Amino acid sequence: MSRAPKPFWGDDEHDEGEPQDFINAIEYSFFGRTLGDGEKTRQFQLCLKSNGTAKLWFDALEPEEHDTWSHLQQAFSRRWPVTIVVPKTKVERIEDLTSTIIAESALGTKVVVKEVEEHAHVAWANKVERLAKAAQDSGAFLLPEVMAKMPKALKKAAGVDHTTWDGFCTAVRRASLVSIKEAQSEENERRALEAKVARMEREQTPGRGIRDVLRAASLGQSAGIPKPSGSPPIIPFTTVARPAPNPTRQFRPDTERFADIRKLALPHHPDTPAGHELYKAQLTAWEAKHGTAAPNELRPYPLSPGTAPAASDECWTCGREGHRGGGRCDNTPLPNPEQRWRSIATIIRRKAETVAQPVSLVMDQFESHAHQLEDHDIIALAAYFNDLAMNRGKAEGLSTS
Repeated sequence: MSRAPKPFWGDDEHDEGEPQDFINAIEYSFFGRTLGDGEKTRQFQLCLKSNGTAKLWFDALEPEEHDTWSHLQQAFSRRWPVTIVVPKTKVERIEDLTSTIIAESALGTKVVVKEVEEHAHVAWANKVERLAKAAQDSGAFLLPEVMAKMPKALKKAAGVDHTTWDGFCTAVRRASLVSIKEAQSEENERRALEAKVARMEREQTPGRGIRDVLRAASLGQSAGIPKPSGSPPIIPFTTVARPAPNPTRQFRPDTERFADIRKLALPHHPDTPAGHELYKAQLTAWEAKHGTAAPNELRPYPLSPGTAPAASDECWTCGREGHRGGGRCDNTPLPNPEQRWRSIATIIRRKAETVAQPVSLVMDQFESHAHQLEDHDIIALAAYFNDLAMNRGKAEGLSTS
């Protein structure tokens, strides 16, 4: 004999699921039993919560609305119609997948899913696996984007060499709490060290004007840069009106700025129809939020689908690898804001990696005045500073003429 369903309230205050499931459960309890309409109606009435919305509704029915089980079903469906669910588009399913994130604070905790308690990272892996199937991403093109948003401790415990959703989700589920906690401890130590370095670097501030620094860079005087041989390139920098630097501009260490580039990087979509749709949505959202503002490490610009990551020694003009930014490029150019963002990101990365103080000072002054320059001047100067940082003082200097 089947068990009767829980008493039905029929209101919005109680989480009872789909109302049609309630009446289906009532009808299921009739199987294997010979019942008349009156007995079926009585059993339905006994499953309504006393003084609840559904019980008051039933008591107010006209006799002909519940004289047969069929009439009662029809009256119930009029009062609680079946909810129409609109299927999600593929783009929406992709967004569900890429926006499913597990917080670092959730690692090591347990959650209840369908009345079963399990570890949070296991529940997350199960959900990601379902969403990946729903998004029909059989080639795992979206896997790098999902992995990029994982807590570093979980990423280290599960590994990063995954090319399929099945292999990735299985590895996450198998990650032990011991390995996760060890990875968390290492990550906390790394953050503490970075914070200590950042505090030490904040005590240093650039103290020379842009003219003096550029002159030192070109003549190899107080900045310690060797005097170049041959004729140096003439950069159209001196033709730009340069007011006094903004005294409110706050110095931030380049290691901290580069950390922001990595932390705040926008999702980078693949060169697929779905990836282009998501990229268009990114552009619309960025322009609505920032308008004509220039990109920076706290305001990263969306990257074109299928291109190389920013600050990866890619070409700033086309976003491809194989030739460096600032040089000759015959490929289709990227949007100007993206070219500018890629050049700025590379400069910050080079400054964070280099130990040559004179180069860092020159580029600090350049960036403080970058908003006054045209895009072609930005690219030319950025290319020069890129070479200067890579060669550690062996590159050609700027002309003072």
